[in-house]
Amino acid sequence: MRSLVWVSVLLSLVAPAFSEDTRLQQKVTFQEPAQALAQVCRSLSQRTGVVLFAAPPLDEEIVIVHVADLTLKAVMDGLAEALDAEWFAQPNGAYRLSRPPKRAQERRQQDDAELRVELEQTIPKALQGEKQWQWTPENLKQELLKVRELMQAVLQSDVSMETLYETPERQELFSRAWTLDFGNRWAPLLLQRMDISKLLRIPVGERRVFSTERGKYIEPLGFDPTTLLRQFAYEANLFRELWHSPDIGLDDLNRQWESRYRLSPFWRSRQLIRGVRLHPDTLRLFVSILRTDAEAFSITIYLHDVENNRVYRTTYWLGFRGNESRLPKGEWERFEFEWSPATRLLAGAYNTSMQALREEFAGYTRGELTYEVSFRVDEVLRRLCDPAQTEPHSMVTTDLLRAYARAHGKSLIALTRERDLTEISSIAGAAAYGRHRLGQYRQVLEHYHWQEQDALLVAKPRFPSYCWGVRFDREGVSRVLKQVSQQGYPTLDDKLLWKSATEKTEFEAGECARWNGLGMIVFDLGELGGHEARWLGKLPLRMRNALLAGTPIRQLELTPAQRASFYQWIYCGSVEVGVNNEMFLPQMLFPDGIPLEVAIQVRSAENFPAAIPSRFDNYRAGYQYLELLNRRSEPNALPAYESLQGLFGMLTVYSMYLVLSRGESEEEVGTVLGWRLSEFRPLVNKPVRWNELPANFRKQLEEAVQQRLQRYRDIRED
Repeated sequence: MRSLVWVSVLLSLVAPAFSEDTRLQQKVTFQEPAQALAQVCRSLSQRTGVVLFAAPPLDEEIVIVHVADLTLKAVMDGLAEALDAEWFAQPNGAYRLSRPPKRAQERRQQDDAELRVELEQTIPKALQGEKQWQWTPENLKQELLKVRELMQAVLQSDVSMETLYETPERQELFSRAWTLDFGNRWAPLLLQRMDISKLLRIPVGERRVFSTERGKYIEPLGFDPTTLLRQFAYEANLFRELWHSPDIGLDDLNRQWESRYRLSPFWRSRQLIRGVRLHPDTLRLFVSILRTDAEAFSITIYLHDVENNRVYRTTYWLGFRGNESRLPKGEWERFEFEWSPATRLLAGAYNTSMQALREEFAGYTRGELTYEVSFRVDEVLRRLCDPAQTEPHSMVTTDLLRAYARAHGKSLIALTRERDLTEISSIAGAAAYGRHRLGQYRQVLEHYHWQEQDALLVAKPRFPSYCWGVRFDREGVSRVLKQVSQQGYPTLDDKLLWKSATEKTEFEAGECARWNGLGMIVFDLGELGGHEARWLGKLPLRMRNALLAGTPIRQLELTPAQRASFYQWIYCGSVEVGVNNEMFLPQMLFPDGIPLEVAIQVRSAENFPAAIPSRFDNYRAGYQYLELLNRRSEPNALPAYESLQGLFGMLTVYSMYLVLSRGESEEEVGTVLGWRLSEFRPLVNKPVRWNELPANFRKQLEEAVQQRLQRYRDIRED
């Protein structure tokens, strides 16, 4: 350690002082769209003669530098501020940009402090409804009578399913049901009593389980929930009694509503309505909190009795953006700007593609299934949406942030936010030629923190420490998209590569995939969760193939790294374990870890014939259409069905089990729920599309589809 200190001292003596280097006073004009920091440093080095470089992983961050007539030092200061980094002079006269650990730690502490304040302000807002409406027998009875009145009014007016959502009665009905929902009431009450810092310690993308129960993989709840559980049991019992009481009679009315509209305003309360009387002293409470983003949590409450029977389960979404006051109103909102040529090209190609898609879909919904698949993705759009060829932030994101800086008469240096890519579709669809007002895009601009440095505006994402390094691998995503496009379907290796390339940014990468004309195949690429994909990726090919073939893998066969990855998936991912048709958290069944004698086994659930009847389906859709030709509904089409087995590929859907190994026997312990994996195996070179099917079979299938569509229309009319 001492030697490192002396080296640093010697380097500082040899290298010119940052503030005294006259080379840094030269004026720089640099106006390029978003690109990797490494490329920006190379370009600035070539233009100024001063060698600049960024240390990994900073060099891969995507930045926008749009400056005019600024000193090189001002540009370097702006980059350091945007990235929470520092420049270090090198003995050869170069400058290296890096983020010291202390600087990174300080930034994370600042972000968490700000997040804590917003979280503490959000929870009381969620409780306002509970405070305004007192849960008493008389109040609840009057509320349920009003619900009955609204449900009767809708049923008697013979409102159709298509127009239901437009009726004021429906809106009021669902609003009242939302107020009465136990999840909306109890999650904030629980959170109010918890230590907020526990939520902020959960890494993004991971889950933690809190309870008064003890276990290695259970976090302490931190307070005694007895009073809350007694109140919950009282209110739940009261709700159930009034719901079924003859004076109110909501049960039959609700069933009529469900039968006609296929949904119920009280679907989240179904467990309590149909359950038994609760006894608070027998309730076991588990609170599962999954952090989906820096500012968002998915909170699931589990209530089980002493025999581990589920009493109640509900999920509550806690998000706190708080952007409405982030940017003050001002003249900048009326500032007019034009999209760059690249964005206009993107918008034109996107709108052309969407128009073709709408026309094609119109025929599809009419049951016209025999058309040729003529839609092709515009090559310009394909190139613009290939992240290896065109940086995704170089269009919409660059244009908006530049426009905001110009509205203030400033140059711009910005660290981009990967989440902005999810806004591209909605913005590009409206980005026609002409001028636009900047205020229309406040939702993007408010996700940044803006700082003035004389003639320069520096922008960084809110809570920047949660954005560092969060971006998908441009080359990796491009490689997967090209391969899947050529094959017509993704392999398991493609899915693993996709997960590796898009960790925490899958939805953003999906924008590129959807625009590459892959349709629903995008969802199949992402069917594996991140934790299970990492675990599968750590397994040797031999072991993975054996697992998919049905061979149980015992935990003792796993290396320490593989076992740690498996536990990370089971306990920190979105996994539940199914036992006798009930869902349990792994922490409920195995609070101290899964016993070593419990093995992992994958079984093939079903093999489906698969094809692509239209561009709106993926290869999974084949079995849905062939279901129309099964022995019971279309017996005359059976020969065609059997002959088609040679043309279609097969889709194998896997399920995973935890099994107890006892000698040669395997006793099932539970099903791993949340595991999603299927594998397509073509029987020809690629999936057979609709227009490639034999004419006689295509005719039979179309007739069957038309009959099914007609039956559906008849049901709707009745």
